[in-house]
Amino acid sequence: MRSVSSLLVVTSLVGFAILGCGGGSKPAPPPPAPVAPPPAAPVDPAGYFVWYNPSGTLFHSSADGSTWTAVAGMFPADLRNYTISIASDVGGRLYTGRSPSSLFHSEDGGKSWAAVTQSGTVPDGVDYRFCAGAADELYGVGSDGSGIYSSDAGQSWTIGRVQKVGAKGAGDGFTGGCAFSTTGELAVDGWYFDPPGAVTETSTDHGATFAPLARAAVNTSTDGLGFAGGSLFYAQHGGYTGAIVSRYSATTGIWTSTPELKGVPDREFANYAFATNGTQVVGWENPSKHAAGNTTSFVQISTDGGATFHSVPGPVAADPTPTTSDEYLAIGWSNGKTPAAMPAARPVAQAPEGHMAPPQGRVMPQPPGMGMGGHPQGGATSAPAATSAGNNAVLNGSPRAHPPANTSRPATDGNHKHNNKGK
Repeated sequence: MRSVSSLLVVTSLVGFAILGCGGGSKPAPPPPAPVAPPPAAPVDPAGYFVWYNPSGTLFHSSADGSTWTAVAGMFPADLRNYTISIASDVGGRLYTGRSPSSLFHSEDGGKSWAAVTQSGTVPDGVDYRFCAGAADELYGVGSDGSGIYSSDAGQSWTIGRVQKVGAKGAGDGFTGGCAFSTTGELAVDGWYFDPPGAVTETSTDHGATFAPLARAAVNTSTDGLGFAGGSLFYAQHGGYTGAIVSRYSATTGIWTSTPELKGVPDREFANYAFATNGTQVVGWENPSKHAAGNTTSFVQISTDGGATFHSVPGPVAADPTPTTSDEYLAIGWSNGKTPAAMPAARPVAQAPEGHMAPPQGRVMPQPPGMGMGGHPQGGATSAPAATSAGNNAVLNGSPRAHPPANTSRPATDGNHKHNNKGK
C-alpha cells in the first residue's frame, strides 16, 4: 500500500510540473505597431528656371541653384528653336516668349503654358527680351530700339524707345536684357548695329525716361542683367573663353569684374546665361564641342552677392547635337508663389513716337527684386554660406543710387558676339 500511495503522489507532482511548464504559459504580447515615418519636408517651389536648346527642355533648380530637375510638361513648341526670355513676376506668374504675339504664361511652375491674349496696339515684328517686376508687370527691350511696358501681364502695351527710331539689332538674333530692382528701378541693355554699339540705361519711371550708364563691356553683349545686394550686375559673354560678371559701384561709377568663370579650367564653353534672386548670382554654362573631355554643363553660383563664385555640375551631360550651332539658353528666377488669376486687359493710348506714356491709373508697388537678362528675383530665399572654391574674385560695389532721368543716349562702338556656339 505504501508503494502504491507513493507512486500516486509522485505521479501527481510530475503532472503538476508539466502543467506549470507548458500548458499554463501566457500568450506572447503582440508586436508594437509600426511607427509612421515623419512627413517629407515640403519642396520649396522657389528656384531658377533654365530653358535649354537643342533638347527643348525646361529645368528647375533648388532655391540655391545647386540641384536641377527637368520640368514634367510641354514647353511651347514654337519657341523651342529660338532664343527667348524666361521671367516671373512677384506674384509668381511665369512668362516666356520672343515678342508679344508669341508670349506665353504658366500658372503651375512651367508644367503647362497658355498664350497671352493681346489687346490694343500690339508691338511686333522684332525680337524682344522680357523682364518682370511687380505682379502683372512686364517690360521688353526690342531689336528695333523700342521699349514696351505692360501692367496687365502682357495683354496690352505702352510703346516707348530705348534707342533712336530706325535702330537695328544683330542680324542673327538680337541680344539684350532688362531687370527690375527691389525699389522698382529698371535697367536695360541692348546691342545694336545701327547705330553701332550698345546702350545700358536705367529708369525710375517704368521706362518713361532713361538715363545712360557706362557699359561694363564695350565689345560684348550681355548674358544677364540684374540686381543683387543693392548693386547692378552685368554678365558678359567672352566667346569661347569664359563668362565675366561685373558689379557697378554707384559711389565710384566703376564696374569691377571677376576673372573668367569656367566650370573646368582651361576648357572652352559655348554660351552662358546668368540670373539673380536678390542675393545670389547664378549662371549656367554650356560646353563647346572643342572642349575635349568636358561634356557636361556647369552652374556658377555666388551666395555672397557676387563676391565669390563656385561651380557645380549641371544636369546636361552632353550636347545632343554637337556639330550644329543650335544651343541657346534662357534663365530666370521665380519665387514659386501661386499667381492670382490673369487681370483684365487695360489697353492704353499710345504716346507719340520717341516717348513713353506713364502707366495710367495705377500706382506701382515695390517688387522684391528682379534678375539678370530679363529674369526676376521675386524675393530672396536664404542661401547657404558662401564658398570660395573655384573662380574667386572680390567685386567692390555699393548700393546703387538712382541717376537723374533724361532721354540722352550713349554712343559706343564695338563688335557684337552672338551668344551661341560656332561649330
